[in-house]
Amino acid sequence: MFLPIRTERQPRRTPRVTQAIILLNLLVYLAGVLGEAFGRLEPGAMQEAGQFVMSDFRAWQLFTYQFMHDPHGLGHLAFNMLFLWIFGTSVEDRLGRVGFICFYLLGGAAAGLVHGWIAPRIGIIGASGSIAAVTGAFMVLFPRSHIVIISLFGVFTPPAPWVILFFVAMDLFRASGSFGGGDNVAHAAHLAGYGYGIAIAFTLLATGLLARDDLDLFFLFKQKRRRNQFKTLSRRQVGGAWADRSKDTAEQAAATIGPGRLSARDQRIAELRAEITRRAEAHDLAGATRSYLDLIALDPTSTLSET
Repeated sequence: MFLPIRTERQPRRTPRVTQAIILLNLLVYLAGVLGEAFGRLEPGAMQEAGQFVMSDFRAWQLFTYQFMHDPHGLGHLAFNMLFLWIFGTSVEDRLGRVGFICFYLLGGAAAGLVHGWIAPRIGIIGASGSIAAVTGAFMVLFPRSHIVIISLFGVFTPPAPWVILFFVAMDLFRASGSFGGGDNVAHAAHLAGYGYGIAIAFTLLATGLLARDDLDLFFLFKQKRRRNQFKTLSRRQVGGAWADRSKDTAEQAAATIGPGRLSARDQRIAELRAEITRRAEAHDLAGATRSYLDLIALDPTSTLSET
């Protein structure tokens, strides 16, 4: 048994939209429970009015179903709202309030349509599809984040993608009936939500509609590409086995990597890295240290290979 409670990332501003969505879900739930308890509503009346059923298609129900939860237990609502708070605050921070509410509602609608396509006569309620979309987007926007989890064995903080992919895998198994099928949960809607969230967040970053930063997936791609380029410069000499390491200059970088691949700044970084290696091998530790300080001044995120 384990329970995610928060991420390590703190939003820069108050997540008003996430708070409003949680409050609205709570109010709808209470209205249904109290309405039935005081005889104002027939049992299941609110759920029936708000659920989405593809065979009885009503477009507005693609949005109302997202705020309906099982009135006979708090678990459905509580876990959905917990996950919305964990991931929604950060995603709202990146997308902005208007962008986030549009993303959230359309993600839920997409999840509902996929569920309806697979099971057209079975109604769907709950925010799970919308929250799966938020979770998928979080993985693209903050792949280096960690999630704080409490369990019977203590508190630990695994990388966020590991946790999210675990839940994706569980939904895949259950949707296929391989593990825990028939549990009255719309696993296909969850999977559609994950796919929607990942695809939309990736597309927004790829097209530049959402500004990239040093926390998102594209930054990891950039860092990996640069590490591979610098590793090539550090370990491969253009002149072969007898080449003089002192000739590892920007010209050799261009010959090794290919013309136009490195900017002037990256060429200088490559020169400094080669200089550090050459001086360290010559046991000129003072010179290597000076070159390293120059490297850090130029690129504070730069690291050196262990070998």
